[in-house]
Amino acid sequence: MKKIALLIFLTLFFTLIAIKYGYPCSGAAYIDSDKTIVWVNFDKREAARADFENAKGLFGSRTMGVRWVGRKSPAPHISQGVNEHGLAIITMSAPDRTPCASTGDWLREFKTVDEALNKIEGKSSYLGFHQFKILADRQKVALIESYSSKDYKIVVIDKGLLTHTNHYILPELSQYNKKLAKKPGQIAFSEKRLKIIENFLGANDKTIESFKELSSLKHLNRDDTIANIIIYVPHNNEKPKVIYRFPKSQDKDWVGVGF
Repeated sequence: MKKIALLIFLTLFFTLIAIKYGYPCSGAAYIDSDKTIVWVNFDKREAARADFENAKGLFGSRTMGVRWVGRKSPAPHISQGVNEHGLAIITMSAPDRTPCASTGDWLREFKTVDEALNKIEGKSSYLGFHQFKILADRQKVALIESYSSKDYKIVVIDKGLLTHTNHYILPELSQYNKKLAKKPGQIAFSEKRLKIIENFLGANDKTIESFKELSSLKHLNRDDTIANIIIYVPHNNEKPKVIYRFPKSQDKDWVGVGF
């Protein structure tokens, strides 16, 4: 009986630590022969503040990224970031803003996009959430839209651009937008932000400076935006770096940090 109780406790414990609160964001990832750039405007209305994290835990890869500290829970966690191997991951909430699989846990566990996709396939501990994730490394970029571990889609490219905001954009899953939306106009606003990103990046070179400019555009840099984040992964022997700023009460200048 004690063994069964312990097993139930451990199952619930690891399930709870693997999920994090959802958040609305605007994101994109670009890859060409020389570089991969991942960008996200990190929105979190309930967050008290955002912090930068550069740490090596007891297990897994070293990670860098931005975390938020909520008013109700003082325990921080990485929400958008990259690991020492050059795997970058950003997460955006579905329309209902329910918990998502932990970005930080994925960054500590996986070294490449391929490794992640091979491991998560059909597993509820990774895909059993309403969530959107963009994964990127030196070889490819992947977009994951999931409603459940049985109803999800993955798009992979090795050149070009993938963008996302907070609604299902793939036709196979778009029926969930109306089902999950909490407010009138919510999906329309997410579509508007997506169009702004696509139009801007379609008309500009994909450089760190252009992504900095994108971060400040109207409707993208919002009242609840707590961090602007750019992850740069060069396709050579150089380590990845994170360029970020906190647009509110903290420092507003861009800061660049590498491994």
